[in-house]
Amino acid sequence: MKIVITDRGGKLTAQEKARFEQKLAKLQRIYERIFDARLELIAENAKDGEKAKIAKITVQIDAGRVKTVHAEERGIDFKSAFDLAIDKVDRQIRKIKEKTTSHQRISLEEKLASVIVEEELNITVRRVPVYIDTVENAAKLLDENGMPFHIFTNAKTGDLAIIYHNPAGGYTLVEPYQA
Repeated sequence: MKIVITDRGGKLTAQEKARFEQKLAKLQRIYERIFDARLELIAENAKDGEKAKIAKITVQIDAGRVKTVHAEERGIDFKSAFDLAIDKVDRQIRKIKEKTTSHQRISLEEKLASVIVEEELNITVRRVPVYIDTVENAAKLLDENGMPFHIFTNAKTGDLAIIYHNPAGGYTLVEPYQA
């Protein structure tokens, strides 16, 4: 997951930055399909002469299609504004995960029912969704879904990849390229 932190006028310390990065990285524990998290910290002059601290968090998730989660909160310091915003983002991500996983609970029979048979050429066409994923998670999904292979977009490279069980043991990762 790519994490970008932008500080606009608040003089963020290295310790604070590390804390924010750590909390943003923990979002992947909730939903592993997060591929981008951005935090913007803004020090804004308030009417009473104090500087209000604003934390804006934007997270992008591959949930069948890219979804963006956004939260903006104000506080007396960046820590409190960030904590309020991260709680909002956390709730939104959990809601998206619940929706997408409930839609993905399809039996193997239903998956195979989507097979289209081209009788003239004896070709079986299977339409499968392609998600952005890590190789490790793709291997885990391959074991869980019972299919002979798993197609995904490699989160590290951004390229299409196919993983299957190697008859000799382990997995084989196929990364096609344009010849």
